[in-house]
Parts: sequence; C-alpha cells; structure tokens
Amino acid sequence: METTDALAEGRPFEPVLALLAGAAEHTVLCTHGDVLPDVLDALVRRGTQVDGPADMRKGVTWVLERKGGGVVRAHAVPPP
Repeated sequence: METTDALAEGRPFEPVLALLAGAAEHTVLCTHGDVLPDVLDALVRRGTQVDGPADMRKGVTWVLERKGGGVVRAHAVPPP
C-alpha cells in the first residue's frame, strides 16, 4: 500500500488523472468525496462514458475500464 497527497481532501483533480494513467491493472485508489466529482467530470470531458447514475455517496466504489492509457467507461457500485 502507498499513500499520496494527490488523493487527499481538497486536492485538484489533475494529479489524480496522472495516477490513473500510470496505475497498474487492478489498482485500487481511495479518495475523498470532494475530489471524486471533479475527477469524474474531467474523465467525461475526455470521453469517458458513464453507465448509470453518477453516485457520489460516501462509500461508493467506481469501477473504471481503461484502454490505451485512457479511461473509456465508468460505473458506480453503490455503498453497502
């Protein structure tokens, strides 16, 4: 496990996009509720297709599908 300030509360989305681009397959990232909407919005602007509602509740899990270095699809798994 590694920690990074890029995923900390109140941080900009750009470093998170860089983490996603360089992450190994099956990597899990954990961030805060104020960072997630900005990251998702940025992914959508870059062409990511979001399947289903954009759930931002505490404990939600987002599954991202990557191809060619970019995120092409995303969907939320509701919190337990």
